Amino acid sequence: MSAPRQKALVLGLIASLSAPMAFAQDAARALLEQGQYWQSQGNSERATEAWQKLLRITPNKPEALYGLARAEMDAKRPDGATRYLEQLRRSHPGHTLVARLEQDIALMRNSAQLQIA
Repeated sequence: MSAPRQKALVLGLIASLSAPMAFAQDAARALLEQGQYWQSQGNSERATEAWQKLLRITPNKPEALYGLARAEMDAKRPDGATRYLEQLRRSHPGHTLVARLEQDIALMRNSAQLQIA
């Protein structure tokens, strides 16, 4: 086999192996945008679907965990939000979304306590 033919074969093999990775990245980006869109529209159910699909492609994706926690908070389920916070904290301890989620949950709990008072 000639050198140009070997080079073409190797490049073709590399391209075929990287195609599924590129597809997964495009799908993850689209799901991230969908989750953010539906959450901004106040549709937690559709946002949750997008976040769960995103986690199937990229497990422990911080934005998806944060989005699921926000959906739990929208449904007035702080314990569910706290479970996602713990998962986010374990998988990405220094991520900025950890601190943001901690604040969001604390505000939600304080707000609930003020309403009871």
